[in-house]
Amino acid sequence: MDMKLNILIEKLEHYTPKLHLYSGEDVPIKSAKLLFKSQQSFEPYVLYIGKTSFLSKSLNYSYSINLLCIKDSPIPDSYKESCPFNLIIIDNHCDLSIIFNEIQDMLTEFHQWSSSLMDSLINNKGLDQIIDIGYNFLNNPILIIDTSFKLLEYKKNIEFNDPLWKATVIKGYMPYECVATVKAIKYVEQVYSSRSPIARSFVTEKYGKSSTMVANIILSNKIFAHIVIFESQRSFKKMDFEITNLLCKVISSEMQKVKFFQNTKILIYECFIEDLLDGNIKDNEVIEERVKYLDLNLKENLYVLTITLSHFNEENTPIIQIKDYLEYIISGSKSIIYKNYIVMLISRRRKNLLLEEDFKTLKKFLYDNKLFGGLSRCFTKLVELQKHFVQSLKAVNLGVRMHSKKTLFIYDNYTVYHMMENHSAEELKTFCHPSLLTLMEYDKQNNTTYLESLYIYISRDRNKVESADSLHIHRNTMSYRISKIKEIIDVDLDDRDLIFHLSLSFKILEFTDKINFS
Repeated sequence: MDMKLNILIEKLEHYTPKLHLYSGEDVPIKSAKLLFKSQQSFEPYVLYIGKTSFLSKSLNYSYSINLLCIKDSPIPDSYKESCPFNLIIIDNHCDLSIIFNEIQDMLTEFHQWSSSLMDSLINNKGLDQIIDIGYNFLNNPILIIDTSFKLLEYKKNIEFNDPLWKATVIKGYMPYECVATVKAIKYVEQVYSSRSPIARSFVTEKYGKSSTMVANIILSNKIFAHIVIFESQRSFKKMDFEITNLLCKVISSEMQKVKFFQNTKILIYECFIEDLLDGNIKDNEVIEERVKYLDLNLKENLYVLTITLSHFNEENTPIIQIKDYLEYIISGSKSIIYKNYIVMLISRRRKNLLLEEDFKTLKKFLYDNKLFGGLSRCFTKLVELQKHFVQSLKAVNLGVRMHSKKTLFIYDNYTVYHMMENHSAEELKTFCHPSLLTLMEYDKQNNTTYLESLYIYISRDRNKVESADSLHIHRNTMSYRISKIKEIIDVDLDDRDLIFHLSLSFKILEFTDKINFS
């Protein structure tokens, strides 16, 4: 990275320089050299420092020459007519050696600064280190917010009592009053439409006057975040705009290393959902304030659908494409790629989540792509998102373990098994009704299937006709089996408490012995 001519000129403002610019102020300056009398050979991107009396009377170059001269004689006319050049003129009373050393120090300082930025990027020192380096050059407080106005990082360990700064740092996002104000004065619109940093002041009733410079951070050709610099310790200079641009590019490169940012379409709600999943936001008021300026459009009833990617082969289909298709199948959903999952926040006006046809399409898609999904219970407050994500994840883990031929698992069907996870198989079996274990042993010794028949009979609410149909046997055969079961285990199958205990015992055997009675 090279210092631009405009930055160098601004740093020389105490000399009151006069400018003759041919190719513009944004020419990169790689180094500085002394100008010799009547010099004819020049290199591009080098600033030559000398006196106007040293200038040759005739020059002819196709590229721009960069000169800084102490004016001790008139500028030759040939420079104005035929030679493209950028010329900085300083009054004759200045000392050439002092100016030369000063410029060398500026270039050295800038190169050290830019090198430290590159070193931080290459050696994975993190975003906070990059901001520290930026602060050392800009000498003003810096923070980074995403497009949902969430605080991503900021310059720490500085004394800065600006109310807006403090509120943003404490809350973890820019306050709604401030967001509403900058939108009303079209500050946000100006930033989005500009390729360069925008500096502007604004006033809010609660936080007073704030003067900031804001620039876009681009990721995957889209605006992902903004760098915000507060005009505090010194006034903004021209060079700050150039430095901020450079800082944005380095920050973008750093963010590309983070898997979440790689897999995101950079929609403003994605970081908000990630925060909820991480449990970083637990205050309902904070969540409601964030929702005010996020285009979530959520209905009253919420669900979490989690798709595991552990068995997914990304070589065949990109994860982003899978995510997009899932959103197509389940309309009105918001999804993000979170850790090794696709997490979908689904909202519905009514509690009936999906039509049967939607379930069929989803199950087939999961099966075709070797994916598994878990669906949480219904909830109504976003603060409960993390808890219901755990439910959906637990449904997947238990479902794959117990019913591996399925692809979609609903948490309500696995709640009892979730409860059992905290106990060993040996402990759980002590809760089984002894008669069930007796019947199990009888089947083993006599090669019968009375245990299965009892399960079907209980699960069909003790309806012998439906039970016979499920087992594809005659109803008289079913009646005989029930009589035989009563005889073997000596129980009253009309006792509701016993039926509950037997049902629970079947669940325990499914969980501990991986028996699939259904």
